Amino acid sequence: MEHERVLSLDFGRFMLSLDSRPEAPGLAFSGDRVKVAPKNPSWEHHLKGATVTGASQSGMDRVLVLEFERNTVYDHGPCTLHFEMTGRNANIILCRKTDNRIIACARRVSSQQNRYRTISPGVFYTPPPPSGLPPERWFESVLPQGPGPMDLCRVLEGIGPSTARAILARALATGDDIKGVLHALAEDLMRESVPDWIGEQPGPSRAVDTKAPGTAELTARLTRERKELSRKLSASEQALENLERPETFRMWGNLVLTYKNDLTKGMERAVLEDYHGNAIEVPLKKALNPPENAARFFRKAAGVHTERERLEGRIQRIKGRLTELDGTLALIPEMPPKRIAELLGKPGKTTEARRPREFVLEGGWRCIAGRNARENEELTFRTASRDDFWLHARGASGSHVILRRDGRPGNPPEKVLQLAADIAARHSGQKGIIPVDCTLVKYVRRVKGAPQGFVKYTNEKTLFATVE
Repeated sequence: MEHERVLSLDFGRFMLSLDSRPEAPGLAFSGDRVKVAPKNPSWEHHLKGATVTGASQSGMDRVLVLEFERNTVYDHGPCTLHFEMTGRNANIILCRKTDNRIIACARRVSSQQNRYRTISPGVFYTPPPPSGLPPERWFESVLPQGPGPMDLCRVLEGIGPSTARAILARALATGDDIKGVLHALAEDLMRESVPDWIGEQPGPSRAVDTKAPGTAELTARLTRERKELSRKLSASEQALENLERPETFRMWGNLVLTYKNDLTKGMERAVLEDYHGNAIEVPLKKALNPPENAARFFRKAAGVHTERERLEGRIQRIKGRLTELDGTLALIPEMPPKRIAELLGKPGKTTEARRPREFVLEGGWRCIAGRNARENEELTFRTASRDDFWLHARGASGSHVILRRDGRPGNPPEKVLQLAADIAARHSGQKGIIPVDCTLVKYVRRVKGAPQGFVKYTNEKTLFATVE
């Protein structure tokens, strides 16, 4: 091991290097010999002189499994080596084959770092979850309109960025629907055959080398913008779909006022009979009494139209820009050098003003993080609604993070709240286990006389996130 995350297996005629460093995980053959013994003797004890009896891939995912046996009097039974080439979570794990108990690993993963599984010597090995749908189910995939490479990577098992780009280029070149290209590719893969076009680069990229300077840079820039806009379009459409109708909020408010004598402060929900004799379940805020809950519903009813108009306008603007980008990308191969230079030379004049970072979490929940003190101030006291969630790493001068309700009456799942806490921790400038305070925006106040971004808050709940 020339590095704590790189394990080299000496087969005599060549070396097989397993590199689990997060920046560039992968495997390679080499003739160079590595003389540095692993610090943990378990690697050599179980692998030195062993025979490889099997090699397999876990589905279509980037997980290689090597099986070993040693025929010595000190043999402790067969073992398996799991090489997980999964980006920043890449790892090399040696397990006892009889019971799948971990013997050694290149990187330990605690239960605080990963709720799904723990990686540490002595515990039982749990494989990583599938990265998406297997090829035989690719026809079931739900993709956004105008998907980018990362949309395919997130949904389809075993698909990486280069393959995703090849799939999109194939669909563009043949005029086929992306689902049709995926169906044909899945059939080839299940026959253990890889079509020739998988290794090809997208058409516009091939033209880069023979056409005007700057073509590659412009294509990459517009593709990145298109991908980001597609993500924002999906989030906005999800938020619009989740908006309750104003009539629903007004009905809830009127029912709460009608039955206010039967309701008490501290109730989370109530089942009330409407004017037609139907049982209606009404979500309540425990901290509010019945009249305050009713007033809250009436405020939401008044704000639904504004929020709906804002979301619909945003969706139309994004769709218009996507159409413009598609047209520009299609024309790049034939675009004259002067026009390419013009488009590359005016990014600051043609793009929108810089905005806070926006993330889309599970279930369509939107999370926004400020980049500096001015954005933190704007985000907390102008952009956010009173009932949105506000998160900040305790004791750090990092981002204010807002988890938007977007009209939802209920609270987010714990998993979504933890994801938002992870974002706040990552933008705190600190490492290790970071405490993140979470409260509602209405409990956050400016500090009189303090610089922008300094606040005080109450009614907080503390979550913990790990930043490596």
